[in-house]
Amino acid sequence: MKISRQSIKKIGDVLNKATSKFRKDDSLIKIGDVFDNQYEVDGIEDHKLTWICRVFDIKDPTKKYIAKRWKNLVEDRELIEREIRIISLIADPNTGVIPQLVRPSNQYGWIIYEYIDGKQLVEEVNANVRYDSKKAINLIIELCDLLKPIHQRGIVHRRIDLKHIIRRTQDRKLFIVDFSESQRIDIDTEIEPYERIATDFTPPQLNSTTPKFDEDIYSIGIIALLSLTRFNSLSSLVNEEEVDGALAWAKHANEADIGLIKVVSQMIDKSSRIRYQNIEEVLDAINNIEIELQPKSNPTIQIPTIEPDVKLPSNHLQLSTIQSSTKHSQLSTIQSQNIEPEIKLPSKHSQPSSYVSTKFLPTMVTIESGSFMMGSAEKRSERPAHQVSIATFQMSATPITQAQWKYVMESDLNPSHHQGDNYPVESITWLEAREFCKKLSSLSQDGKVYRLPSESEWEYACKANTNTMFYFGDDLDSLQANFANNEGTSTEVKRFKANHFGLYDMHGNVWEWCEDSYVTGYKDAPIDGSAVTKTEETNNDEKVVRGGAWNTNKFSCSSTSRYSIQKNESNNNCGFRVVTDIQK
Repeated sequence: MKISRQSIKKIGDVLNKATSKFRKDDSLIKIGDVFDNQYEVDGIEDHKLTWICRVFDIKDPTKKYIAKRWKNLVEDRELIEREIRIISLIADPNTGVIPQLVRPSNQYGWIIYEYIDGKQLVEEVNANVRYDSKKAINLIIELCDLLKPIHQRGIVHRRIDLKHIIRRTQDRKLFIVDFSESQRIDIDTEIEPYERIATDFTPPQLNSTTPKFDEDIYSIGIIALLSLTRFNSLSSLVNEEEVDGALAWAKHANEADIGLIKVVSQMIDKSSRIRYQNIEEVLDAINNIEIELQPKSNPTIQIPTIEPDVKLPSNHLQLSTIQSSTKHSQLSTIQSQNIEPEIKLPSKHSQPSSYVSTKFLPTMVTIESGSFMMGSAEKRSERPAHQVSIATFQMSATPITQAQWKYVMESDLNPSHHQGDNYPVESITWLEAREFCKKLSSLSQDGKVYRLPSESEWEYACKANTNTMFYFGDDLDSLQANFANNEGTSTEVKRFKANHFGLYDMHGNVWEWCEDSYVTGYKDAPIDGSAVTKTEETNNDEKVVRGGAWNTNKFSCSSTSRYSIQKNESNNNCGFRVVTDIQK
């Protein structure tokens, strides 16, 4: 239902009359009140600015409606008129995402909506039920579909929570209500809203006068968080953990798919720039998770959205849609603008056959033997935590760089998307990483055999005798690692501080291949530091990657976090480092 300009003018006239008659004793609404000689109040909800009442038609009691009235018709007149304008833009019987506006009342600023026979979403999402991953994904998709026609009209709701979403009993369809704080992008910013009260569902930027779509995405993310954790509110989560709930929540979603945790974490990130910027980006990310929950035919690492100020060649080309490449084909039409000067590498063929330039070989760090607790009790893929003994070995201090790759592979071909000789090599498959190890071994003058680390060796080296989420502690920031699109690209190795073992970039920058075949969880996993291998491998076997990357969130970068890619796939955020055994 569209409201004409004449109707809006009529509403203004009604408000003028209402405000001229407004008295303090009019502020009391009670059950049994009748207005317009037609509607009788049958139930009342008392809100900060308004009353929301259930009413029925006294001429036909079977006809029920929802009536809304503002408490202060004088001070809130601009807000009232804005909400009516916004509802007139959204109200559409074909979309059906909001209750249809029946009409503005002739008395005291009432607005009458159709009655939705159903239940608030808070009756579904509460502490009594924990959603599994598929159910939570379906809920997110439902909420995105609910918001899509609203956002397409340039409107940000700004007040989404479990009480403002109703599921109709008849057909299980969702409806959204209460547009008292809604604003249109670039239009309603001149109207100063009242100071908004922070709730579990409002982002840190709640009092910004510039509405952004990611505010509503944050609210949906919080609903998803609560559905996965069995918490009644984010505040209860914060109180239990004594830290920011947005950081602690994943510990309580121990049955959730890791891909879903990553998506929800990005939805509720404190930074508006890191959150998904529109509904389409959320749905793209969710669709990737749905694929991952099925038998994988062509898996990729989920790549979050880049910063909104980066220029893209089209409105729809986002990093989240970049697909894996089986060889060295370019993963994106977005080109790196920071190409490092080419380092002139000595040709092995121009030197005596015994000559090897150590300048372009990886620096190896000795990792002393020991035992540690591998995994965690928090995530399905990291359980059970178990003790592993590790023999002394050596690991490259950094991921293999592009200069090292070109020298060892005797080729000027650089497969990397983000190019620079001191940047980590990426966009290579597991098979190609192993081929590098063979060629590097052939250059060894002391008989060393280089290989990819086992998953347990990698985690032992990353933790460096710590038992916190990261080797810096239980939090990670942009001064410690390259992650969450802080740089918008991979960065040179050794830019950030090394861990206690002298290893750089173990958190973020690029994912790192391990020797192991991927198995969900650690049941029957080796306890001697060896890799998990399959007796019958195929080209599509999934291999473990560790450490997170420049465009993943901090949870992916933790010491215990693990992911998988098919061994013949490559990504522009995945590289590797090498290890060698100590000769006895």
